[in-house]
Amino acid sequence: MSTALLIANIGNSDIGRDKISFFSSEKGQVNIYEKSRDLWRSKEFENVELLLLNPVLRKIQETFDIVGIYLFCTEQNPPHPQDTKFIAHIVKSILCSRYDFDETSINLQVISKNPADYDEMLRLYRAEIGNIPESADHVFVSLAGGTPQQNLSVMFESVARFGEKTTMIYTPRGSDEAVEHEIGHEIYKRMISHRVDVLKERGMYGLAADLADEYGVLDSNEIKMLRAKNHRILFDFESAWMLFNEIKDKLPEHREEIYNAINDLEKLKNKDMYALIRELYVNMLVKWEQGAYVDFLGRLFRFEEAILRFVFERETDVTTEKRKGGYAYFVHYVKMHNTLLQFLEKEGIYLNRIEPNRRVLRKILEFWARKAPFGCKSVVALAKHWVVPIG
Repeated sequence: MSTALLIANIGNSDIGRDKISFFSSEKGQVNIYEKSRDLWRSKEFENVELLLLNPVLRKIQETFDIVGIYLFCTEQNPPHPQDTKFIAHIVKSILCSRYDFDETSINLQVISKNPADYDEMLRLYRAEIGNIPESADHVFVSLAGGTPQQNLSVMFESVARFGEKTTMIYTPRGSDEAVEHEIGHEIYKRMISHRVDVLKERGMYGLAADLADEYGVLDSNEIKMLRAKNHRILFDFESAWMLFNEIKDKLPEHREEIYNAINDLEKLKNKDMYALIRELYVNMLVKWEQGAYVDFLGRLFRFEEAILRFVFERETDVTTEKRKGGYAYFVHYVKMHNTLLQFLEKEGIYLNRIEPNRRVLRKILEFWARKAPFGCKSVVALAKHWVVPIG
C-alpha cells in the first residue's frame, strides 16, 4: 500500500462528543486553554471523539498507509485563552490508544507566535514544513482546524514543498465524511507557471521549457518556442531556425515575434556581419541580466574582437578569417604596409606571430588614429544597420 503523511492544524472544534465540540460554542466565555489542560491532566478520554480528524483518517486509510502525522497547535507567551496545545496532546493520546499509531510517528509542532499574523505564520510554516521528510508517496493537509492564517500558510507551504503529491482534505462541520480538494494541484501549477515566467524573463529558456514540459503548464508549441529561443542563446542558429519555422503558423499571438526571429536567423546563418555583432551584443546583455558574469565576460571579449575585426575589414577590404590553417591575407596586408609593421614590432608584435586577435587589431586601429587619418565608413555602417532594442 502507498504511504502518506497527514499535516493538520488543531483547533477548538477538534474534540467533542456526539458530533458536538466541547469548546467551539464556548469561545469568549471560558478559558479553553485552561479547560483543555484540565481535561488533559484528568486522562479521561474514553468518550472523547476526534470530530474533524476521524473522517479524515478514515478517508485516507482507504487508499494509503499513514506513516506520519504532524499536528500544529498554539501556546503563546503568555498563553491565550484559545490556545490549543492541550487539545493537540489529547488528540495525540487518542491517536495512539485508539487508532494504533506509534507515538514516534506523531509530531506536535507548538506555535508560540500570534496565529492571526499572516507574516509570522508563513515564516513559521515554511520553516517547520521544510523539515518534514519527503519520503512518503502522498501528503494530505487537513484545513478544518486552526485560524485562517494557519490554514492559508500550511496550504501554501505544503504545496511549495511537496508539489503535486499534496491534497487538501477537510471535514465539513456536522459531517461524517471528509472531502478532498484538488486546490493543491491548481496552486502548484500556478506556482510552476510563475517560475516559468521568471525563467523566461531572465532568458533561461531551456530551464523554462523543461519545467513547463514536465508539469504541463504550457502548450507544446509554446514549449517549442522556448526551445528555439534557447538554441538561439546557445548560438545554434540552424536548430533555432528549424523550430521557429515549425511553429510559425501555430501561435497567432506570437506570429510577429516568430517571423522576426526567422528573418534574423536567416541573416545569422548567412554570416551577415551586422546581424552577428548585434546578436552577440543582445546575448551578452542576457548573460549580464542572469548574473552569469563569467559567460558575460567571455562574450564581452568576443564582442570586442568582432567590432575590431569589423572595423578592420571595412577599412581595408581584407578578411580576418582563417583560411587553410592560417591568416595569409591579414599577414600579407601588414607586410605590405611597412610603417604599420614597424609600429607593431615596436609594440612587441612580430610578423612571425601575427594574427587578428584583440591585441593586434587594437594596435592597428591605434596606429591608424595616430599616423594615418582614415574614413569612418565602418562606424557609419554600424550606426546605420545595427539597431539594438532596449529592454
